[in-house]
Amino acid sequence: MERQGFRFGILRPSNSGRWTILGMLILLNACATSGYQHTRFLVAGNEAAQKGNFVDAVSNYEKALSEVPDSSTGKRNLGIVLVKIADYDRALGLLRAVEKDYASDSELHYFLGEALRGQRNFELAAKSYQDGLRLDPGNLRLTKALAWTWHKMGRNDWVINLIGPYVGLKPNDRQIQLILASAYNASGKFDKAIALLTSKSSKSARSNSITSSGFQAEDMLIWTALGDGYAGKGDCASAQPLYIKVLRVRPFFDSALVGSAKCHLAAKNPKAAVPLLERAIKSNPESAEGHFFLGRVLEGSETDRAMVYLNRFLAMTESNPSANRSQREMARRSVARAARSQSGGQQGPRSGQ
Repeated sequence: MERQGFRFGILRPSNSGRWTILGMLILLNACATSGYQHTRFLVAGNEAAQKGNFVDAVSNYEKALSEVPDSSTGKRNLGIVLVKIADYDRALGLLRAVEKDYASDSELHYFLGEALRGQRNFELAAKSYQDGLRLDPGNLRLTKALAWTWHKMGRNDWVINLIGPYVGLKPNDRQIQLILASAYNASGKFDKAIALLTSKSSKSARSNSITSSGFQAEDMLIWTALGDGYAGKGDCASAQPLYIKVLRVRPFFDSALVGSAKCHLAAKNPKAAVPLLERAIKSNPESAEGHFFLGRVLEGSETDRAMVYLNRFLAMTESNPSANRSQREMARRSVARAARSQSGGQQGPRSGQ
């Protein structure tokens, strides 16, 4: 869930200019002739990463590995930075390669989980987060990552049990509120989601997060989750202004687009829903709900196009345990009905015609 700062496997010099003992132990992996350049590139990579210059960090770590290809430190640090820039395939290969060397490093398990989640391998991502939590049970970053992954897997009861106790411990943590509210909404516990997101602590956390640059991503997710809570209760009069509030700032925020479109459909206004759903899919081609509702709304007017969206929805949700079963059943029926209709339409003329 979070993208926070991270430690590096090589230490900087102390004020006296000498490396700490731990730093020296790590540097002993480098061969004598390549050690200086290897170290220099690692330090440059660390400094660039700490400043958020991830492209420069990658370049320097790659240079360090060209000097010492077997450097566990170089592979670990490069893998972490590649997670930061969403190069999950390459990151996973590097982090897997040094997993045994850093078996007791909870941070490596966190970033390994992030790489796996980036590949949408939620089962293995959850296992990595759990491995990290066994090493560091109080690690909130790992706890939130695991809870969000379980939510994506549809295991919302687990999410509620895991993250619920932290609401009282961290009353101003917006991510905890968002994760728990999302789990409540997915479980049909809309009143609980609304109560959580309209609580005094939630309002305080949200108002304190507003900056001169406008909404942050978490703010938009929270407003959308609150809208989903109201919409889940059939109260689109309360939900729609929240979706609109988000879309004024981020016109292509797919969750709010789908939520707003669903409210238009509930009000029997499909013409207003279609462009919102099209925009949601353009923004996020993996929006399963966007595909489902667009397919359904087009079914009566543009059958061929509707079937494209419904078939994509079925493919997306085939192995997803969190997929809405009733939506999948409706989509299957629509696709089967269209197939029967098309088959009948391709038959030759009856005798006597």
